[in-house]
Amino acid sequence: MKKGITRILCSRGSADGRTNVARRVLIKCDRKVHFVKEHEIIFVEAAGNYVHVSLVDDTLLTRSSLNRLGALLSTERFVRIHRSTIVNLDQICHLEPQAGGEYLVTLNSGKQLKASRRHVCDLMKSIRRSGGEGPPADRAATVTTPPPPRLVPRFY
Repeated sequence: MKKGITRILCSRGSADGRTNVARRVLIKCDRKVHFVKEHEIIFVEAAGNYVHVSLVDDTLLTRSSLNRLGALLSTERFVRIHRSTIVNLDQICHLEPQAGGEYLVTLNSGKQLKASRRHVCDLMKSIRRSGGEGPPADRAATVTTPPPPRLVPRFY
């Protein structure tokens, strides 16, 4: 295998006959290939020509680019917050605004990462998209339509 990282899909049948798809990523590290489930990845950080993959109980170092790994990860679960960092949305505890439009992202483990101004917009969109977990009826009741714009005569 030439590439250090590859994605495979494993489907398992459940008791009611439906198939459950669990995403896994193959990560080559220390002459071994590790099968890592996407939900076990906390964040991914670039380090020169290498990438640190922080897991719940371990850290893997692989020779790959962050772009290549980012293309393999699910966009519903992961978001890029800096040019050198991709984070799992499920692991974010809270955000703290900083000077200059940056944010300090605190993870459930206590680790703090910096979100750059360039990637804050994507981070907020992803959080809003993943946060709307209530029933559609509840969301429809809270959404109000804005009033129509007022027309003001202009005199030339």
